[in-house]
Formats: sequence, C-alpha cells, structure tokens
Amino acid sequence: MASTTTGTRIPDLEVTTHDGTRTTLTQLAGGHRLVVFFYPKAFTAGCTAQACHFRDLGAEFEQLGATRVGVSRDSSDTQARFADEHRFDFPLIADGDGEVSRAFGAKRIGPVPSRRQTYVLDRDLTVLAVISDELRMDRHADDALEAHAGVDVLRGQRSQAGLGSVELDEDQVPDLDDVGVARVDELPARRGGAFGVGAAVDVDLGAR
Repeated sequence: MASTTTGTRIPDLEVTTHDGTRTTLTQLAGGHRLVVFFYPKAFTAGCTAQACHFRDLGAEFEQLGATRVGVSRDSSDTQARFADEHRFDFPLIADGDGEVSRAFGAKRIGPVPSRRQTYVLDRDLTVLAVISDELRMDRHADDALEAHAGVDVLRGQRSQAGLGSVELDEDQVPDLDDVGVARVDELPARRGGAFGVGAAVDVDLGAR
C-alpha cells in the first residue's frame, strides 16, 4: 500500500487511545495542527527512541501549536504500559485492526505491521508533510518540528505580502536560515524532499 501523499485530506477517524478513550483525530488535535507518528511495535529499541524524542521535544511542539500522537498496532493495554513507563505527555492510538494505518497508507504486509512514518496534518487534517525513515529515529520529531516552523514562516511572509495560496517556484522560496530555522536544506519548501530515506515531503502554503 502506497503512503498517503501531501495534499490528501485524512478522514476524521474514530480511534481508541491508550487509556481506552474513544475519540477522533479532530478531537485529539484540539484545534491545532496534528503530528501523527507511526511506529511498528512498542517497547522495541527503535520505536522507544522514536517516541521518546517526540516526548523530549514537547515544549518546542507546544510553542508552535502542534499536537502529537503516536500510533502502532499494539493493544490498548500495551500502549498504556508503554506510555506509563516512558511518561509520554501525548496519547498513543491502539490500532489493532489496522484501520488508522490503512487510512494513512502506513500499513504493510509482513512481520512488521506498519511503516515507520510521520505525518504533519493541518487543522483540517490535510497532509502537509510526510517523513519516512526506518533508520534515524530522531529524524521523525526533528523534521516534523521543522516542517511546522517552515509552514509558519512561509505562510506568514505570504500573508504580509497579501498573497493567496499559490505554489512557489524554488527560486522564490525564502532562505529560512535567515529567520532562525535549523537545517534549511531539509525543509520541505518544494526543494525535492530531503527529509529522510524514501521520504516525500511537500508543503501546502495556503493560509488556514
């Protein structure tokens, strides 16, 4: 199954979080942008490192007004133990039937039930960025954070210029290094998507 691409609107799925709560993606977002990161299996070394980095960058995500949520095919009980042991300050979705993974295009057949991917969603659940990297666990949170920052900068500059939602050519993209955004070459401003192994990253610059 192919991964969902940027510009796709994700349906407002009903999901179950690690504490047994039935809710929706919109309710989890709480009016903010939503970062949804998929990991194959709780308590494994790579998945623990990936999720813990999202926890450690909590203040930075909060500053940008972004809500985080993790997803795996583990049960609610396993997710609850995972969240409790590592003191995660965000919900974990128990996707036992694979419905959420399927909707995002993160489900796969084989011994590893889902791809290790992160999706940055706008407030209307439109995909702004897709980050895919099976080897560098920290990159998921790092690049999701940069995608949020990049969208804010670009939209702010377009708003100040009185411009609407149009695509920019590469030579029109501002140098985000001048506004304090790290690793400019990895930002998604239509520069070829250098967010990671097999990544496909783009940004919708429309003001929402």
